[in-house]
Amino acid sequence: MPELAEQIQDLLGEAADLDHGPVQLALVERAVELADVYNELDISFHARMTLVEAAIFSDRPDIALVAFSWLLSKFDAEPDRFDSFQLLWSYKWILGHAANFPSIPKDRIDELFDDMKRRYKAEGSTLHAYWSLRRENFQTMGDKAGAKKANAKMLLTPRDHLSNCLACVQDGNVDLYAFLDDDEAAVKAAKPILSGKMACSIVPECTYAGVVLSYIRLGKPARAMECFETGYRLIGRQSTYLPQKAMYIVGLTLTSNLSRAVKLLDRHLPEALNSVVPSAEFEFYLAARLLLEALADCSKKIVPIRIPKKMELTSADGKPTVAALVEWLDARLKELALAFDTRNGNKTFAKRVRDFRKRFEYAKPCPLK
Repeated sequence: MPELAEQIQDLLGEAADLDHGPVQLALVERAVELADVYNELDISFHARMTLVEAAIFSDRPDIALVAFSWLLSKFDAEPDRFDSFQLLWSYKWILGHAANFPSIPKDRIDELFDDMKRRYKAEGSTLHAYWSLRRENFQTMGDKAGAKKANAKMLLTPRDHLSNCLACVQDGNVDLYAFLDDDEAAVKAAKPILSGKMACSIVPECTYAGVVLSYIRLGKPARAMECFETGYRLIGRQSTYLPQKAMYIVGLTLTSNLSRAVKLLDRHLPEALNSVVPSAEFEFYLAARLLLEALADCSKKIVPIRIPKKMELTSADGKPTVAALVEWLDARLKELALAFDTRNGNKTFAKRVRDFRKRFEYAKPCPLK
């Protein structure tokens, strides 16, 4: 079936010329389907390696998780047949997303990290990437002590061929300090990125959003809005970066730019409803809840919120209401928080839901230019 092999290569080649997103992902998924029909292991392996990357960067880690499991099983059956480097590099993407799904048990995530460590050691790695991912994992799970410990281990471990790029590691530093409520350190860590000295495929896209709340808490709302203006231009038209869009809604809300915040909510709420990543959903809905609380206390007339029809939040007159949206958000946030906290063994997510109004303590009006 040489024609089928050629069709597979054409699909993968066409996908390689596209930006990450649903169209590219669909092409690669079709290539994988045809590769399985062709029934040649090397071609199927290559197609699934491509699928893992396309899925991760198209915000479909659920697809990547399944494909990667297949890759591991085939690699372990014939380890001398396949290149280990790309597989181990992709392992970082998988473990960077595993904790975002509360359906994946904590014990299973720990097993995956143990497996990663074993494979990295066998490859001669220093485990710098392992500890970098571990600190990210602990942050997702709301474990400050674990994140600090993993960070200390990472700082003592030399970089190697499997380490994340310098820009990604630095952006991870920003996230860590913000997670630990050390806003001064977060802003300082962001400087080499925001000044243009460091960049990669997702940096500075993530970094601008990562310091918005820190700047606001430091009493520098104008700087926060500068980060919004620059950072949002980089991601606003993309269907990914949902947690970053959530942080921009928070920043706009706390600086009293409510009309602009509503525009972001209108534009990106459908993305949240379609998201398959529970942690991203949580961040966006919590930001939306903060905005709706601010709108309830606002005496000025704000542009009405467009509630997607698929939410089916109608009142007696058949029209969707903000009150119904608030009720829906509260229920969904409670559901997500319970799922994450049950898996993580703490009350971090429930506390964030309970205390979201405390962010108003840092509110300071700062009109956009």
